[in-house]
Amino acid sequence: MAELEKETRTDREDAARRLQEDRLASEILDYARQTLTVELRFLDAALNRPRLFVLPEQGIAIDGNVLGYDPRFILQSYQAEPNRIARAYLHTVLHCVFRHVWQAASMERALWDLACDMTVEYVICGLDAPAVRCGVEEAQREELDILKKELGQVTAERIYRYFRESDLSSEQLKRLSSLFYADEHFPWYTPEPLQSGEVRAGGNQGGRRQGESENGKQTEGGSSGEEKDLRELRDQNPSAADSQEEWQEISRRMQTELEMAARKKGKQSGGMVQTLKAVNRERYDYAAFLRKFAVMGEQIKFNPDEFDYIFYTYGLRRYGNLPLIEPLEYSDDRHVKEFVIAIDTSGSVQGPIVQAFVQKTYNILQTTGSFAARVNVHIIQCDQEIRDDIKITSLQEFEGYLRSMKLKGFGGTDFRPVFRCVDKLIQNKEFRRLEGLIYFTDGRGEYPRKKPPYETVFVFLDGADNDPKTPPWAIQMTLQREEIEKL
Repeated sequence: MAELEKETRTDREDAARRLQEDRLASEILDYARQTLTVELRFLDAALNRPRLFVLPEQGIAIDGNVLGYDPRFILQSYQAEPNRIARAYLHTVLHCVFRHVWQAASMERALWDLACDMTVEYVICGLDAPAVRCGVEEAQREELDILKKELGQVTAERIYRYFRESDLSSEQLKRLSSLFYADEHFPWYTPEPLQSGEVRAGGNQGGRRQGESENGKQTEGGSSGEEKDLRELRDQNPSAADSQEEWQEISRRMQTELEMAARKKGKQSGGMVQTLKAVNRERYDYAAFLRKFAVMGEQIKFNPDEFDYIFYTYGLRRYGNLPLIEPLEYSDDRHVKEFVIAIDTSGSVQGPIVQAFVQKTYNILQTTGSFAARVNVHIIQCDQEIRDDIKITSLQEFEGYLRSMKLKGFGGTDFRPVFRCVDKLIQNKEFRRLEGLIYFTDGRGEYPRKKPPYETVFVFLDGADNDPKTPPWAIQMTLQREEIEKL
């Protein structure tokens, strides 16, 4: 009986201690959020967007709707360095502002986690806000300065690509991950609700390793009550798609506000604005865009949409082998017939990525059935002058061109010769109805002053030019290197 009373008293004391920890941690997070809101007013909507939820043994993590935190992690981190909590809170929210959460599924996890953490810490260092200054910042700046010189503009995509191509060693990855760690990213990689108390792999700064108790032993899953509460909380929140749209709107408003403030003060845009510009740059579905060049035309083929099976089968039943209505042998479909692919072959262009872009264009046309049986496509290579002009009239010729394609030029960059060449082709009746011109380039150049009589899109490779200035009449599209390489 005495032992039972002792256990009951211990349980009550543990419950009271946990309640006290929860209350203190909640107060610390509220104070951090209020301090950040006062110092960085443009972040008000972002800081107040996620709902807080106690998540034992999980450090601090966000999934776009819920920001979960371990009270002991908060208390230990605050005790070690008070500003660390405000920095971690801001770090976690910025992952959503930059939409890192929703890109993670298609990335190599360790490198993407590091790239996102370094991007966020780069922006935080640039803010120079007293509320988030920590001892780790000096060491972070040294690494970020090196990265800035290498990449020019710092974004998670560029850092990720840079580390993939530089063959980062496991030791370097571990060191950098520890230096830039602030939160857990496991919710990014699973559609399931965050589970309290689950054993998860993660970093360690100011708290225990994930899934370990204070004595270092592995813990088992949290209580079913906590899991049920969290699931209910997640059910009350918007879907993943809705959440992403809300963060996108928050991000755009932040960019507009910061740009207006910079113009009023006559200052250059800082790291935050540059990163927001890269994140909020309009992204297009290249396949959908190609289909915009399609025109309606009659194709000789069976069209099941316009075929009446009732009369057809009635005739077979009534008269034996004599259908009343023959199937239609044509249909009106949209197909790409006439357009121009222009390739910038200046010295800064890399051959493999250009060939991958042309291959991607062919794949889209071939797999979506957008290519007409007979076409008139010109593939023009140009640096500061026309280097090659090949006419393609069928898929077979396109395939042959891809097998033997060789780049020519490698001089400066001037876009005008291509437009003069196309104008001459139109005058010579080479094109009947030119739907558009796609110009793949990675840098700046001289543009025509007048709008051509056909639609034009300049396709830029992300990372090639920080802010290409296209004419107002041209469509600007930016493709990720990974998107082009996934053929």
